[in-house]
Amino acid sequence: MKLFRKLSIAAYFLGWIVSPLLVLIIFFGNGLLLVLVLGLIPGLTLSASLGIFISIPLSWKLTRYLYGIAYSFYKNNGGTIPRSTIDTLARIWHIAIYLFLFSKSLEQGMEIKNPPPSRARVAIASIVKTCAVKEANGEVNPIFEIPKLYQYSIMPLDGNCNGDENNLITAISTKASKYPTYAIHMETFEKTCSHDGPNEELHGCSAKLGGKW
Repeated sequence: MKLFRKLSIAAYFLGWIVSPLLVLIIFFGNGLLLVLVLGLIPGLTLSASLGIFISIPLSWKLTRYLYGIAYSFYKNNGGTIPRSTIDTLARIWHIAIYLFLFSKSLEQGMEIKNPPPSRARVAIASIVKTCAVKEANGEVNPIFEIPKLYQYSIMPLDGNCNGDENNLITAISTKASKYPTYAIHMETFEKTCSHDGPNEELHGCSAKLGGKW
């Protein structure tokens, strides 16, 4: 009986997973289904987020039905927690899941519109140009401002225009299997890169080791 009670409570909180309507969120999360429905509108970067908002009231109705079935099963097997208490906790759980999906959809939308590798390459190329201007103006020991980048960190941390000990200014990827690390040598201006992806070429980087971009 205790096992049945535990299973029914689990079903109550995780009902959104088995809801057929919420399977659509998988598509909405990637921004695919809504884009098709809206006719592939150019520049619609928030399609995934809009999809989740549209699905919330519809999925809520269906999951409420599933919750009712799960709670009846719970009570029939000796459950004693009032439904109002479980309802409150379930709503908090449900909202938390949607907030998580919403944040992920925004993240995906940003990556689709302006991929992190593109921003990283532009950032270090801009740094090199900024440093060149400062040196041309006779600035002694010029430094650059460290930009904040999604999925990347810029080295050297002190912003030295001469680069690190190897004279490199580098955009270091936090996910080497997904995004390459890019570097520019401040004396030769050679552009190199590396990554741990499945193929040799990845986001403009020609090879896993010693690649060019």
